[in-house]
Amino acid sequence: MTPTQLIEYIKKTFRLEIESQDDNSVIFNYHEYKLELDTNEIARLLSELQDSYNQEETELYNEQYYEVLIFESSRQYIRKDKLNTLTDQVNGLTYSQGEPSNLFVLYTLKKIITSSTAVPRRVFDVLRYRRLRSMRNYEGQQELFTVPIFEFLKTSLRDLNTIILTSTKSISKTIFENYTYSYIFSLSYNLSYTIYPVKTFDEFLSPLRVESIRRNGLDSIEPPKRSYINDLILHYQKALSSESLDNQFLSFYHIIEHFFEKIYHEDLQLKVRNELTKPGFSYKKKSDIESLIKVIQNRTKIQREEFQINELEALELTLKKYIIDIDEIKSELNEIQGNLSDYYKANEVPFSRGNQVNFDLSPDEIFKALSKRIYYTRNAIVHSKETDKKKYTPFKDDKYLLPEIYLMRLLTERIIIDNSKEI
Repeated sequence: MTPTQLIEYIKKTFRLEIESQDDNSVIFNYHEYKLELDTNEIARLLSELQDSYNQEETELYNEQYYEVLIFESSRQYIRKDKLNTLTDQVNGLTYSQGEPSNLFVLYTLKKIITSSTAVPRRVFDVLRYRRLRSMRNYEGQQELFTVPIFEFLKTSLRDLNTIILTSTKSISKTIFENYTYSYIFSLSYNLSYTIYPVKTFDEFLSPLRVESIRRNGLDSIEPPKRSYINDLILHYQKALSSESLDNQFLSFYHIIEHFFEKIYHEDLQLKVRNELTKPGFSYKKKSDIESLIKVIQNRTKIQREEFQINELEALELTLKKYIIDIDEIKSELNEIQGNLSDYYKANEVPFSRGNQVNFDLSPDEIFKALSKRIYYTRNAIVHSKETDKKKYTPFKDDKYLLPEIYLMRLLTERIIIDNSKEI
């Protein structure tokens, strides 16, 4: 990115006119304000970005500086100007959280300009600066004659907040990351303030939220024609309202799990009936009775004086019973994102080793692979022993979990609808 490219991008995105331009600065007209871009400062920061800092997705760092993009999901409002910079004189560290550095703003713009997925209206609030200035003027604050471009950009970029650490000694990126998590825990422990590092710019540019699926506008919604199982609706709402993807996944899983015992027992009854009604079966023959017992033992086990079902098998049986048209699931996945079904064919779930799913195979093959993909992912989320190799790490693995959320939502919607009754 060059200063010229940046100037053109700002002009186009915010629909600004250039009032004046020389070798040192550019003045933009923005409603009643004048925005000043210092071209020398931009050139200096771009040079620093290139020569003095490592750039790794949402992190900028060198041996004495570390800045990372964060997301705030706290229900408790904290004024950023009240979060003072903390200084650890013993270890030579400073911690701050809130407004990003000018360098990080420039780095973010560079990522946005070169991104194929960034949509300006999702990233920028083009009128936010004007609204906030109007409020400040109303409160009697003095108006600026010209507004530095970085002040304008920091206000206009949606949710751009960072944590910044500096060190008087040279330390590694890993140690900086450890100190960052310590700082986050301190804020959360003392203030109930929830923040976490964003791992990829895609997550910032296109937040990982499942409720982005919308099928109709408000004018197209009609009175309900079917009655549903209340418990399933509650789990479905919990999934859509949850901020965390792991909770969304588990809420969708609970909808499928609702039918496990019923479907599993129905299948067991069918197998027992098939054994009993075979032409050669005789209750007088020991071998036939032993064969029948074996069928039952293979499908159940006793744990804590209760019969336990095979959950993976129950999951597969439930999907087979209620997902009548697997091609419809494939089509809907591709409507969410072009050729999304190919993602499941080419990729297992990295953190759970959940199976690849080829939607072009036979239904039996699809359901077998699909149930393993879902079940292994569920286990990786629920179980988190230190020795577990397959486990979900919050936030870090969210980008891998998001495609599973889309899949789970479509599957559970089919199950909810298939178990409804006409009003």
